[in-house]
Amino acid sequence: MKHYFLIAICLLITACTSPYSPPEMEKTATFEGLMANKTNSISYRTIVVMVHGMCEKPSDWARDPVENIVKKAGYNGAITANDLGYYYPKGSASAGFPYLREYKVSDEKSELKFYAYHYSDWNQIRNSGELEIQGKAAYLNKKLKDSLVSGCLSDVTTYAGSKGIKIREYLAKSMAKVQEMNPESSTIKNRIFFISSSLGSKVLRDVLMCTPHPSQHSDYAKNQSVTKSLIAQSSTVFMASNQIPLLSPLNNCKSIKTNKDTAEQEDLYSNSLVAALRDSIGSEQKNLRKINVVAYTDPSDLLSYPVSNYGTTTATGKSSGDSMVTVHNVKVSNASTWFGLITNMYKTHTGYFGNPDVIASMVCGSDGCQ
Repeated sequence: MKHYFLIAICLLITACTSPYSPPEMEKTATFEGLMANKTNSISYRTIVVMVHGMCEKPSDWARDPVENIVKKAGYNGAITANDLGYYYPKGSASAGFPYLREYKVSDEKSELKFYAYHYSDWNQIRNSGELEIQGKAAYLNKKLKDSLVSGCLSDVTTYAGSKGIKIREYLAKSMAKVQEMNPESSTIKNRIFFISSSLGSKVLRDVLMCTPHPSQHSDYAKNQSVTKSLIAQSSTVFMASNQIPLLSPLNNCKSIKTNKDTAEQEDLYSNSLVAALRDSIGSEQKNLRKINVVAYTDPSDLLSYPVSNYGTTTATGKSSGDSMVTVHNVKVSNASTWFGLITNMYKTHTGYFGNPDVIASMVCGSDGCQ
């Protein structure tokens, strides 16, 4: 009997696997992490812009990933939080929702600041009762429908409509606030990073690529330009659960016209955040910083796809001829796989910021934590 028990234990252990822990990426991948180099005389302010993805998020959605990142980066001080603005999805008379929350921590040589953009409350159908299941339903089917379909995909339909225009407007407005609050000096230099997830990457891409809408505030074009400037100054753009290929048909905006021919214009705006980054660098001719796009994907994530390399071979700095945007696709495991057959589908999609491997990669970069 003991032998059967041991065999059963061994089967359970081997049945539960995480094939991409540690993460898998190309051996030549090189990208900078959030951890600042504190060995020189200049004080660094690391700015991390965070844009969440689909699935219901509270206004403090970034608290847990921020705490995980801060801990991994070795900061011991208290994290302070501050709401920087409110929006009113139901009209000016309704209660406001915070759309931008700042988290910050510091030591004697550096400061780490997070700016977490929140747009989840624009989705008012999710909890309206219209999406409640009527009658008896299989337990697993109900859980999957409540979480991934009603809880997550309803964000896509919300963004695809008129509310997407306002979601982009407030993201651009947030970027103007980030720039305003973080002026550089001779002794303090900014290090800028972006972290976007699923639908959030689509929102960020559209802010970079879409013309202002008549219903957007008059300062949108200026704020859009600030967004392009900030992202052109960034070192690394981290993406979790890339859905841009799947969401690209949801074009509720007009693309900015360029001098490119029709075929190239269509390719440029089809699906690629990489192409948007390339164009943003092109608008900042003075900036020759290379941008790395690091895309984390759990192959078992039903809503994630590798990032296309489109645009990287032509995104060149005029003075060097080197590629200015480089894509690194990183495979990770957010949940265990049982017998290679099934995994927790909700966790594989939402578990990136709770995955220690992903946090370590973001903080320490391609060289790892020393």
